[in-house]
Amino acid sequence: MSTVTFPPQPHIDGEQASASTSTRTFERRLGDSEASYFLPARADGVNDMYLRISFTAPPGLLTLERAHTAWAIIRLRNPLLASKVILKTYEDVRFTYDAPVSPNDALREAASAFEFRNETKQGVIDRYLNGPRTLSGERVSYLILSSTTPPDEATKGSREFGLTLCTVHCLSDGIAMHRTMNQFFSLVGSNKSSDELQHTLIEEWESRWGKSSRVNVNPLPAAMEDRLNAPAGRLRRAAALVDFQNTQHKLIGGHTLPRINAGARKTITYEASFDEEQTKVIVRKCKANGVSVGHALFALCNIAMIRAMGGMSPELPMMIYTALNLRPKLNPAHPSKSSHHFLTIGYHNVVLPSFLPTTTKTTHAQTQTRTRTKAHSYTGRNANVGATEKTFWLRAQSAKRQMTEYLKSDMLAARALEMAKERGRRARMWAAEDDGVAAPAPASTPSPSSSLAASAFSPSSFSSAPAPASPTLLPPAPSVAIIGLSLLGDLDALYDYSAFPSIHIRGCLCGSRQRKGASLIFAQTLAGRFHMSLGWDSNGLEPDVVNAFWHGLKSGVHEFVLPGSEMSSARL
Repeated sequence: MSTVTFPPQPHIDGEQASASTSTRTFERRLGDSEASYFLPARADGVNDMYLRISFTAPPGLLTLERAHTAWAIIRLRNPLLASKVILKTYEDVRFTYDAPVSPNDALREAASAFEFRNETKQGVIDRYLNGPRTLSGERVSYLILSSTTPPDEATKGSREFGLTLCTVHCLSDGIAMHRTMNQFFSLVGSNKSSDELQHTLIEEWESRWGKSSRVNVNPLPAAMEDRLNAPAGRLRRAAALVDFQNTQHKLIGGHTLPRINAGARKTITYEASFDEEQTKVIVRKCKANGVSVGHALFALCNIAMIRAMGGMSPELPMMIYTALNLRPKLNPAHPSKSSHHFLTIGYHNVVLPSFLPTTTKTTHAQTQTRTRTKAHSYTGRNANVGATEKTFWLRAQSAKRQMTEYLKSDMLAARALEMAKERGRRARMWAAEDDGVAAPAPASTPSPSSSLAASAFSPSSFSSAPAPASPTLLPPAPSVAIIGLSLLGDLDALYDYSAFPSIHIRGCLCGSRQRKGASLIFAQTLAGRFHMSLGWDSNGLEPDVVNAFWHGLKSGVHEFVLPGSEMSSARL
């Protein structure tokens, strides 16, 4: 059975819902974290996210009719996906949501943000990352269903598909995107007929916007900052500010990937995946050494990067930044704001040594010679710098201690609020510079007491100007991360596989449109399989070093946590 071709205007026949007579519009201001992602994305979509799930399904299950209906239901349940972002001033950026006046209106609106393509995964992702921007302030989400397998060539009653969810980062994070994917699969992969799915859409609209609904309740979920417990009282706020500054001061990193300027940004994505048995071995090995797979990845990145960089500047530590899931810290939402799709992340850095046990020092000349060799001929091991398994696990355990200490701190929420405030301030300042206008006045914040202020130290990475020289104060240590690591963990708890028994997930890939010279690693387990990927700017970073790093990351998995096994890999 072939995919149904929908008419230009999708329509529910015999609609029994009571259509509204006028559009109802709701809005709220963006929080600091949201604004910090929206403002720099205006020009070229920096940080626009995507999540692609590869799966198989019966050809007749994934019709456009069912896909449009499921997408419309999801957008009713998660109104930020159907909203717009309006810039009034740098301090006043708003989500606006026009509630659909009828189920048919919701269906048409969802269809306008949906596309079916006969295109490969590489084509879909490359176009999204390197082509003209897909999203905008007017269209904050987009869903792409793709397949290159003709329906009549489906094997054993199943056809291969790819589902790519695209969202602006200011309303989304990894957990939100995976929950939305689960919702889509649960709807379109259920045993409901197409008519029954449309009836579900009518019920969803009626419960929210019908005559008997509470039409005056703003359905937009609150900003993260409004659901975290802020320190109460002037003294506690001042103490929180000093704690945040002191915490940032401890983050020392003196390494960066070597940059080039070979043209406009071009993001390349590398993938590595592990089957279910390999994933079980990895999890058991990490657990036996008292760490999670995520903690081990910090150590893997650290060692692979040292080898790729040739052990340069061993006197300075190496810093890797990561995002934190702050949803467990949020206060409960109002029942009317039941959406799961919103941005809720914090940030932290793991600092590890930048040297390995060695018997012979590697000279800078040797390093330069090695990095000029082709990546495919580099084995990932420096003959003079061999990391032992003990060193690897000690660094994984160090990463665990740093992450655990930060996540379990009573100051976590306060630090997240201060970081959001600082990110928002910088984003507004840079937006004004980009637009060629006067910088906005900083938002007023409570000033700490003089004694507390005197003990606070603002690291250079957060200062708008260098601190004045002082004979009693050493220059600030460098505080730069060499790469980012996004760890989503085991995502199987977010998916109800029993709700879509005919759909079988085969793999996942996530990433974002990047700044020039950027790089970011994603790692997660889905459907029992561990996946990791690296997105990097091939025109902004030295290819030999990045390729050596990626090779070293994969070979490190074999060396430390999965000896004697093979790993499939791909390049987009």
